[in-house]
Amino acid sequence: TLHVRNITNMLDFRETQSDIVLGFAPSEQDGIESRPVGVMHLIPYASNAYIEKHGVPSQTNLENHKFIDAEYYSSRTDIWKSWQAALKRGKVAHLCDNSFAYCLAVKEGLGIGLLGNYVLPDQELIPADIDVHVALRMYLLADSERLKSRPVRIVYNWLSTILGENNQWLAARPKITGEWS
Repeated sequence: TLHVRNITNMLDFRETQSDIVLGFAPSEQDGIESRPVGVMHLIPYASNAYIEKHGVPSQTNLENHKFIDAEYYSSRTDIWKSWQAALKRGKVAHLCDNSFAYCLAVKEGLGIGLLGNYVLPDQELIPADIDVHVALRMYLLADSERLKSRPVRIVYNWLSTILGENNQWLAARPKITGEWS
């Protein structure tokens, strides 16, 4: 049985009480194995409903657009600079830190949101060409002692495979727009 859940402590692996964690940074803790896997690509999307009401967002008209932001995206590091620059030009209409509700808010047309490229097949969500692309390297973390357990090692290796760069959604340089097979 595999139990997938959201963790509450992203800084201390042992506090998660999990065998394996998918995170966005390698662990600095002794006894924790960190394996780099694929890359999560976040790009801005607007729904068809949003575009019908507010027009197509572009680099020349961001002042006329609304955005949905999240605290996850507020770090003052270079990786978020393009997203934060777009937000400054437009208006942040909503803040949402629940990923499911965030996606639904974008889908309902409440604003432009930063979502994973894996939503590209959704015909209701249109990538917004506003020069924003956030690429986040992902890491699998596991306690070295727990990896001695055969079931934990099997799941860790399996996750490494399906979340690796051979996955078209998680490749270092994926196709961002167009048809996906």
